[in-house]
Amino acid sequence: MEEKRERILALLKEYHLKQQWLIFELAKLGKKVAHNELTEMLHGRRAGPKAQEIVDVSLSILERYGAVYVKGA
Repeated sequence: MEEKRERILALLKEYHLKQQWLIFELAKLGKKVAHNELTEMLHGRRAGPKAQEIVDVSLSILERYGAVYVKGA
Protein backbone atom coordinates (compact mmCIF):
# COMPACT_ATOMS: atom_id res chain seq x y z
CA MET A 1 0.00 0.00 0.00
CA GLU A 2 2.95 2.32 0.60
CA GLU A 3 3.82 2.39 -3.10
CA LYS A 4 0.24 3.30 -3.97
CA ARG A 5 0.20 6.12 -1.41
CA GLU A 6 3.47 7.51 -2.73
CA ARG A 7 2.16 7.26 -6.30
CA ILE A 8 -1.01 9.18 -5.37
CA LEU A 9 1.01 11.97 -3.76
CA ALA A 10 3.35 12.10 -6.77
CA LEU A 11 0.47 12.25 -9.26
CA LEU A 12 -1.32 14.98 -7.31
CA LYS A 13 1.87 17.03 -7.46
CA GLU A 14 2.62 16.21 -11.11
CA TYR A 15 -0.91 17.11 -12.24
CA HIS A 16 -1.05 20.20 -9.99
CA LEU A 17 -4.14 18.91 -8.21
CA LYS A 18 -5.11 19.47 -4.59
CA GLN A 19 -6.34 16.88 -2.14
CA GLN A 20 -9.64 18.76 -2.05
CA TRP A 21 -10.11 17.97 -5.75
CA LEU A 22 -9.51 14.29 -4.97
CA ILE A 23 -12.00 14.41 -2.08
CA PHE A 24 -14.61 15.87 -4.45
CA GLU A 25 -13.94 13.14 -7.03
CA LEU A 26 -14.17 10.45 -4.35
CA ALA A 27 -17.48 11.92 -3.17
CA LYS A 28 -18.84 11.72 -6.72
CA LEU A 29 -18.25 7.97 -6.47
CA GLY A 30 -19.95 7.77 -3.06
CA LYS A 31 -16.70 7.58 -1.08
CA LYS A 32 -16.95 10.08 1.78
CA VAL A 33 -13.67 11.11 3.35
CA ALA A 34 -12.63 14.21 5.32
CA HIS A 35 -9.50 16.17 4.42
CA ASN A 36 -7.63 15.24 7.61
CA GLU A 37 -8.66 11.59 7.17
CA LEU A 38 -7.32 11.52 3.59
CA THR A 39 -4.09 13.18 4.68
CA GLU A 40 -3.58 10.54 7.38
CA MET A 41 -4.29 7.75 4.89
CA LEU A 42 -1.87 9.13 2.30
CA HIS A 43 0.90 9.52 4.86
CA GLY A 44 0.44 6.05 6.37
CA ARG A 45 -0.96 7.17 9.69
CA ARG A 46 -4.33 5.51 9.09
CA ALA A 47 -4.85 1.96 7.89
CA GLY A 48 -7.65 -0.55 7.58
CA PRO A 49 -10.24 -1.57 5.02
CA LYS A 50 -11.56 1.97 4.44
CA ALA A 51 -8.06 3.36 3.98
CA GLN A 52 -7.21 0.59 1.51
CA GLU A 53 -10.39 1.26 -0.46
CA ILE A 54 -9.80 5.03 -0.54
CA VAL A 55 -6.20 4.55 -1.68
CA ASP A 56 -7.23 2.10 -4.42
CA VAL A 57 -10.04 4.31 -5.71
CA SER A 58 -7.88 7.44 -5.49
CA LEU A 59 -5.16 5.86 -7.59
CA SER A 60 -7.74 4.76 -10.14
CA ILE A 61 -9.15 8.31 -10.34
CA LEU A 62 -5.71 9.83 -10.85
CA GLU A 63 -4.66 7.28 -13.46
CA ARG A 64 -7.88 7.91 -15.38
CA TYR A 65 -7.30 11.68 -15.10
CA GLY A 66 -3.79 11.26 -16.48
CA ALA A 67 -4.98 9.13 -19.37
CA VAL A 68 -7.68 11.61 -20.37
CA TYR A 69 -6.31 15.05 -19.54
CA VAL A 70 -2.54 14.65 -19.53
CA LYS A 71 -1.51 11.96 -21.99
CA GLY A 72 -4.47 12.64 -24.27
CA ALA A 73 -3.68 16.35 -24.62
